[in-house]
Amino acid sequence: KLVDLLGQRDDMLIYYTPEHPKVKELNRLIRNVREEMVQDLTIRLKNYREKSAILSERIRQSKDEYLGVPRTMVQLARLEREVKLNEGLFTLLNSKHQDIQIKEAQRIEEVTIVDPAMPPGFPINRPNTGLNAFLGLIIGTIAGGVMAFARESMDTSLGTIEDVEALVKVPVLGVIPRIEQKDVMRYILPQLTTPDAEAEIQPYIPLVTFLAPTSPEAETFRALRTQLRITSLDKDIKSLMFTSVSRQEGKTTVIVNLGMSLAQDHKRVVLIDADLRKPSIHTMLGISKNPGLSEILTGQNSWRDVIRTATDLVLGGLRIDQLPAFTSLDNLHVITGGHISDAPSELLTTQPMKDLLSELSAAYDVVLVDVPPVLPIADALTLGAMVDGALIVYQAGNVGREVLKRVKFLLDNVGTNTVGVVLNNVTAEVSPDYLRHSYYFYHPYGYGQEPKDRRKGKDRRKR
Repeated sequence: KLVDLLGQRDDMLIYYTPEHPKVKELNRLIRNVREEMVQDLTIRLKNYREKSAILSERIRQSKDEYLGVPRTMVQLARLEREVKLNEGLFTLLNSKHQDIQIKEAQRIEEVTIVDPAMPPGFPINRPNTGLNAFLGLIIGTIAGGVMAFARESMDTSLGTIEDVEALVKVPVLGVIPRIEQKDVMRYILPQLTTPDAEAEIQPYIPLVTFLAPTSPEAETFRALRTQLRITSLDKDIKSLMFTSVSRQEGKTTVIVNLGMSLAQDHKRVVLIDADLRKPSIHTMLGISKNPGLSEILTGQNSWRDVIRTATDLVLGGLRIDQLPAFTSLDNLHVITGGHISDAPSELLTTQPMKDLLSELSAAYDVVLVDVPPVLPIADALTLGAMVDGALIVYQAGNVGREVLKRVKFLLDNVGTNTVGVVLNNVTAEVSPDYLRHSYYFYHPYGYGQEPKDRRKGKDRRKR
């Protein structure tokens, strides 16, 4: 019927438009027929599904009954087999037991006790404790010496300041201790103004120069600032590049804290994130990444348009409003990395990069450039000849001496003026005298306020 109606409508559309009353009436009949067919098919589908469910349940019950019969037969056969085995085993053991009883009845006693054994009155072959202890001491000493010599021979890392200076022939300008969150938070907590400020400030704990300026960790960056000032007395060093041997050595933390320390010393400082592959200064400061250095070098923006100031820090994720006693950073300006470029090395070797460094050196007292590590990427070698000096951030005990020596050679080979090395993430094993002096005896001398929960000097020295 539906096919006939559709055929009639097609014939009618040849002579009439779709808006003709006859066509509309025929469309209504077609819709009614379709609805009736849908209802009929729906009812049939429901009935078939109910029948299918009933049949499926019957099939499942029949299958369970069918499968249960073989299992019962298998279990019965297994039990019958075990009974037969046990019967045979019992018969065999009973036969052997009878044989043993017969043999025991026929055995003739052939052994008699002539003289019973008596325990000795004194120990035989008494151990020589003194001789054994002496031999053990000698053997242990020799084995320990051999192991210590082998370990020292295989250890290629640098463990002390003197080792680093003797290897790379440049001074160690700074020793930055490991920044522990619990130690820094003691200086920050008394300044927080809201209950949720502690959780918001924790991602920025590495910024000790800004968040905890009276802490011993912040003082190490001031010491680095002083060493750089002394180093540049006879040299006009305004642009300084920070690089490292490999990744995760903390060069970005060092350069940001040093920039803040210089800004607190009333120096006009600009931080440039020249790591165009994995920029991170914007994350550390809680500001936007775009636009940045990539847009400057491609000519999309000028450096005055993209530079970040203290206002951006106030409005960023750093939440300066949580710290009413924060140190002013009006002299600190930042140029972030910008969009990640497909050819960062080519951008850094262009004339706009040289012009940018020249203009910034004229406009600011200090220009700090954060670049990628030397070994995996060649960007540091590219920028080495454009800046006045370079600092190598080195995590003591983490990189082999030959690798550090190779990095210094590569920088010298491209004409980079390597002014020194900064030891980062230093523990007491690397420089115990330096850390003990700076950490335990600095505050009693009278600089700034101490944390409220500070222990006595004697107890902290024991720790």
